[in-house]
Amino acid sequence: MPKDKQAVIDKINEAMVKEELAIPLYVSHIEQTLFWSGLDKEKQEEIIKGLKTLALESEGHVFALKKVLEIYQNK
Repeated sequence: MPKDKQAVIDKINEAMVKEELAIPLYVSHIEQTLFWSGLDKEKQEEIIKGLKTLALESEGHVFALKKVLEIYQNK
């Protein structure tokens, strides 16, 4: 496999790992931090709803990256 091709594959894999691990970690951390924030419950729920949307969209990104990787590897 050409070195350039492997570099692209490595970057795609790195992006998938970040999407799979980092986003849920950030969401979890922020959710837990909100407890101590002093914001009223309604505002906290609004923020958590947005974070859950972000996490769901992240799953879609992972799916798309897997598809890109599959296409790229088979070219």
